[in-house]
Amino acid sequence: HFIVPEDSYARIPTFNGQKGCVKICLCTKKGIEKCQQVPCSQMQSCWLVGKPIDHGSTFEMDCNTCNCFAGEITCTKKHCEPTTVNAVSRYRHTGLPCNCAPHHVPVCGSNGNTYPNSCLAKCAGLSDVDLKFGTCWSDDPCAGDHTCRSDERCVPTRQVCLSMLKKSCVQYKCVSEKTSCEDAAKGVVCDTDDVEHLNLCHLLRSGKTLAYNGPCLVSLQQ
Repeated sequence: HFIVPEDSYARIPTFNGQKGCVKICLCTKKGIEKCQQVPCSQMQSCWLVGKPIDHGSTFEMDCNTCNCFAGEITCTKKHCEPTTVNAVSRYRHTGLPCNCAPHHVPVCGSNGNTYPNSCLAKCAGLSDVDLKFGTCWSDDPCAGDHTCRSDERCVPTRQVCLSMLKKSCVQYKCVSEKTSCEDAAKGVVCDTDDVEHLNLCHLLRSGKTLAYNGPCLVSLQQ
């Protein structure tokens, strides 16, 4: 059994007699729904320089780690140092993905992830329009445009979205100030005083500030 966070997508195997078949489903308040079948993986081998590589195997190529999945090879993007090294090339070689410079100028991606600099963010597949300067935790998602109604309260709920199936990676939740907390979405949350609440509604009605979703972690100082 696996726990899937609400409003997240999960890949679930389908048992239709053929291996490598999965469906993508959305976890909602009602359970797993809105499933969509995706093409079955053939689990076929990959070919590299005339040699077969088994499906699911991992191997090294130069300084990068590669994986064979369903006949397709994917590798990390580390910039390998040239075999013929001189002083200039050694100076220019950083060893980071896409040979990005080791500069620390954090940017926040639209997927909710903070990157050390824009070069590394773009190397991960993001574009200029997907980036904001500064860390994601320093950005208040409720300060700008949001979709909460006048009778709802905007509460930052930061997350990192791994799936590109979502059109947007929303960093806040709209909590009704009129609805009973018993009818609100379930899910234990922890406030900044390390006190647990049954859900986000109960936390807000108590006048507390959300620290993170889930049970409060045990302090190492206790």
